[in-house]
Order: sequence, then structure tokens, then C-alpha cells
Amino acid sequence: MCQNCGEIVRKVVLPTPSDLRRRGRKPTRDPRADIDPHAKRCNGEPRAVSLGQQTKADTLRLILDGLEEQGEDGVAWAWSIGSALLEGARKYFELDDDDLDVIVQTARDGDGKSRALEILWVDKILGGSGIIEALLRGFQKVAGATVRHLDGHDCPASCYRCLRNYRNQRVDGVLNWRLAMPYLQAAAASELKPLAPGSQPTKGEGPDWDEARKEGCESPLELRLLQAIREAGLPEPLKQN
Repeated sequence: MCQNCGEIVRKVVLPTPSDLRRRGRKPTRDPRADIDPHAKRCNGEPRAVSLGQQTKADTLRLILDGLEEQGEDGVAWAWSIGSALLEGARKYFELDDDDLDVIVQTARDGDGKSRALEILWVDKILGGSGIIEALLRGFQKVAGATVRHLDGHDCPASCYRCLRNYRNQRVDGVLNWRLAMPYLQAAAASELKPLAPGSQPTKGEGPDWDEARKEGCESPLELRLLQAIREAGLPEPLKQN
């Protein structure tokens, strides 16, 4: 995008002389063909940009002690549980597909392997619909609806009749309803007890973690590193999705 006029400029990739020789063509080119049409109208320098937006949303967070230590098995479990309860909530509350979503927050180790930090269900309705509070109050009933949704299912791991949908295609390889079912049955038979007032937050909770997440960081330590980079005037690192 041009910083002066705002025009979206497509990057022109010119063939090299070696490319032309491989194609059996004489490496001659009219220099007028290399002139960017945008450069004829504006002297601004186009730069690569990524467009996005930030909004506030109500979320329900599920944090489990020991989940990180499970490594990639924990990631598969978290996505399976999160996606299963998402389907159960859609059926129990009769939601549209765009009303509620699930995200598994992950971190990547030095060896490139991922570990799950927490599961989040996100209210996607602008301004909030109250579904998160309803999900919290009726968590046990939603778990029961999820068990009924999966009861008698027969696919090996996941399919579009149980856990898969258009939005979770990138993780459909780790979804497994059989992995989630025992825990869903336990949740359906258990009463959810809210955290007592004044209780100390467990790992992954607290103001430091909230501030880190606002900056797109996965931990307070990562936020401190980002702040140090900014103070040193260095280019900010690209954030991974």
C-alpha cells in the first residue's frame, strides 16, 4: 500500500535474463514496460501492510493444571474438548454458527513443538450477547448436550457430523471426539464450582497475563522482551498466528 495516496499496489516480479534464456527468448526488454503505473501518478513508496482490527469480546477461559506438560497431546485434547463443547453449546442454545467460537491458546517450544495454555470460548456478537454468562451458568447442561451429540457416533476421530466445520479446518487433523468423550461425560455429571473470591490466580491468570494478552503476547516474559525491543528502537518481531 502506498503511504501517500493509499493505493493498493501489486508487486511486479520481472523476469531475469536467465529466465528468458531458459525459455529460449532473447533477453531484451522495453524499459518502458518496467515502469510501475502507480509511479506515474504518485511519488510515494509502497510498503507491505497487514490489515486487521481489534475488538473487545466476552470470553470464557478454561485453564487446567498440567495441560502445558502434555505437549502436542495436550493441544489435540484442548482442541477436541473446545470444539466438542462449542457444538454442544450451539445445539443447546440454538446458536448460529457465527455467534460463538473457540480458540486454543498455544505456545511454541524451542524445538518447534506446541503446547496448550488454555481454551477460550468467544462471544462473537458485537457488544456481547450474554451467551458467555449463559454458558458459564449452564456448563453442566451444555456438556450433557455435547455428550448426546456425540453418543453413538462411529467415525474414527472426527468428521463434519461431529467436530469438524469450515472454521476449524486448520486443526481438523488433531480433532478426536473419542479423546474428549470421557471428560465430557465427567463434566456432564459434575457441578461447576466458581473460583472463590480472593483466591490466588493459577498459572496463566492475573493482571500480568491480561496485559500480555492485550499486546498479543503469550506470557508476561514475552511481553517484557517485546517492551525491551521497543525501548531499544528495534523493529518489532512479526507475530505468529
